[in-house]
Amino acid sequence: MKKLIKIIGVVTVVLVLAVCALLIAAKFLITPERVRQVVIPMAEERLNRPVSIGDINVRIFSGIVISDFVIGSKDNIKDFVSAKAMVLRYRFWPLFRLSVIVDEIRLDSPEIRVERYENGEFNFSDLIAQKTDIEDITHESSEVQVDETDGGRPIDLVINELSISNGMLIFMDHMVKQEYQLTDLSVAVSDFSRVRSFPFDLSANINNAPIEVGGTINPETMYITAGLLLKDLDVTAFMPYVAEDIPGKISSLTLSVDLKTEATGQIVDSSGRITLNDIDLLLEDMPDAPIEIARVTLDYHIDMDLDSEILTIGKADANINGILLSASGNVLSYRKDPVLDITAKMTMTSLSDLIASLPQKLVEPVAEMLPAGNIGAKFHIKGSPDNPEDLIEKGEITLEKIGFTINQLVPEITGDIRIAKDTAASDNLVIHLAGDRLRMDFTVNNLMGKIISINNTITADKLNIDRLLASMDVDKKGPIHPPDKTPDKSRDKTPAKPEEPGPFDIPAQVKGDVRVADAIFRGMAVTNFDLQYLLKNNVLTVNHLRGNVAGGKISGTARAELNRKPIAYTANISVEETRAENIMNALFPRASNTVFGTMFLKSDIQGEGTTWDMIRQKLTSRSDVNVIDGRLTGTGLAGGLAGFLNTRKLEVLEFDSLKGNMKLENGNIKLDSRFTGNEVRMAPTGTIGLDGALNLSLNMRLAPAIASQVQIGKLYSQIAQTGDGWTMVPIGVAGTLQAPRFSLDTSAVSDQLMERGKEELRKHLQDKGLERLTPQAPDKNGKESDKEEKTTPEKILEDTLRRLFN
Repeated sequence: MKKLIKIIGVVTVVLVLAVCALLIAAKFLITPERVRQVVIPMAEERLNRPVSIGDINVRIFSGIVISDFVIGSKDNIKDFVSAKAMVLRYRFWPLFRLSVIVDEIRLDSPEIRVERYENGEFNFSDLIAQKTDIEDITHESSEVQVDETDGGRPIDLVINELSISNGMLIFMDHMVKQEYQLTDLSVAVSDFSRVRSFPFDLSANINNAPIEVGGTINPETMYITAGLLLKDLDVTAFMPYVAEDIPGKISSLTLSVDLKTEATGQIVDSSGRITLNDIDLLLEDMPDAPIEIARVTLDYHIDMDLDSEILTIGKADANINGILLSASGNVLSYRKDPVLDITAKMTMTSLSDLIASLPQKLVEPVAEMLPAGNIGAKFHIKGSPDNPEDLIEKGEITLEKIGFTINQLVPEITGDIRIAKDTAASDNLVIHLAGDRLRMDFTVNNLMGKIISINNTITADKLNIDRLLASMDVDKKGPIHPPDKTPDKSRDKTPAKPEEPGPFDIPAQVKGDVRVADAIFRGMAVTNFDLQYLLKNNVLTVNHLRGNVAGGKISGTARAELNRKPIAYTANISVEETRAENIMNALFPRASNTVFGTMFLKSDIQGEGTTWDMIRQKLTSRSDVNVIDGRLTGTGLAGGLAGFLNTRKLEVLEFDSLKGNMKLENGNIKLDSRFTGNEVRMAPTGTIGLDGALNLSLNMRLAPAIASQVQIGKLYSQIAQTGDGWTMVPIGVAGTLQAPRFSLDTSAVSDQLMERGKEELRKHLQDKGLERLTPQAPDKNGKESDKEEKTTPEKILEDTLRRLFN
């Protein structure tokens, strides 16, 4: 035993002496000059770059320090890689235990310059193409590795500190003419080991945007925790690389990131916040509605299974200009053919805030109507993004007192809209409109198609249209009025003519039905109103309109061609047994309380345009009207006529029947009618302008009782009397409906005189002819009377005129 101890002691002394001798020899053999002579030529040959180093400090027991290390560029203009100092400090004695303990690896002020030329090659492309000795060394070392399964002992590598300080990476891309800089780069790794966890930290500035990365890594188990903090990175500098993927132009966008990631093998767990600020985006499809100074924040938590390619979204809460959205679910096969299974939600949000968050140019007309109320939505998205029309498996939009202000009208909508695939429907939408309650049911198909299909029904128990029109501040004087011709001296320039709307290209086919049990329109009760319409190919057709109005019925059809400019339209209206006074009061307030009776009307209307000038030129109609058991009264026509003939008996014109037809052309209504009454009969003809101008001939006949009270002259009364005792009074009417002007129609008077003269002459000639045919009575002496007057034409005319003029 003592002999063995002596042998071990001798061997130990020999080894120590050998090591000491080796260290003394290394001190003299490994000199900076020898390193330069060996390392630099070899490096220049391998890299095909000029290489230079400064001072070299070699300490066998502690490490090596190389200063001013430089790898030049291929063109030898700017350095490719440079470092102020490269430091390697290690512990010597643990090497004998197959343990490598490195106290420090440090790189001071490294600078790397990377360039991409216009041909797409980099300034290091030739280095990548070469097969370096490092690959050979790696291959050889892999062949002599210790087989741990056979009891071999692995080398234990520990690095106490690995650091880079004040580093810089410059990337110059000549293809996009951009330069990117990673400055103030600092890297710190402590307690590095390939079998244990160790921490790391990195900080730098990317184009002056600070970035920090820190965490821990276990190389053996591949367990990684990391945090990333990036603040206000200008993303527009990187847009040239993604310009083709963005359907527009981004002029401003900054990115901030604060996230944490944990990875264990094939499972990655990540959470944090991503913020996009100062977003200025102009989309190609909305050139007039840029997105300006927008902000998007995303708080998320996701898990990724790298083996099964399953992405699990535990949380994705987005804040888009104050609008809160959230999502959760899974994405399967996210790398190649993703399949979504996600629930997305928008919490109840103020509609005004939602409108304010959108591009203002896009929503300006809506914003001017002061949107109010709240809106929320929830969707279940399932399927492939390649088939967006089938993505929404089901969803729901909730409306809570959604309203818009139109003058003084503020309609409100409350209810739910259900969505499934490419369809939408609702059966509980309630519309509060000017104090009335309407219900809307609808279905929409082909939501994702080019032409959507809509079927809807609107019902109401009561609808006060007068209150609705008053809230909208609609002109209460009637449906159509000429423009105000009163000159405005305050205006220096002639106002431009209003533009005709159209043509419209509405990507929808709409079929609807409007039913109202009781309605009020201009004081007139309308019951059982039913309107059925169809919008197809930008043509609106009213297939069915009917209702009970003023004791009678109204029905009709209509058609409007919205796909042209100006808009063209036709209509057929039928009115049966309605009270004329109610219709007149409602549709023509200026002529209210002037026409009474039971009215029948059939009218065909066609026209083009919506402006006054176009309506006056293009609107035409043909109407047949019949009013029975009625009367005309008021200060207009009847009142003016009574004043002109100076008799109050004509202030109210009662009639059994008023029949006629009206033809509208070029802004004038051509009238041809018959007025039959017990005291007055008329056959009005002429025109009534849409502006109210009158040009009529009344062709009036008065009963004897009325004619005797009319001061038209005794002579004319006798002339105008017909065989039945009625008196013809041809009167012309000019002026307007509100202020008619009456005059005796002189041409008609002359015609009547001629007709009356012819009638009397004919009658007298007939009388004389009968006298000739009758035998003369003899006188007392039995002779024929010699007092027989000689009858000549002159004598006949003289007698006729005497009788005419008494």
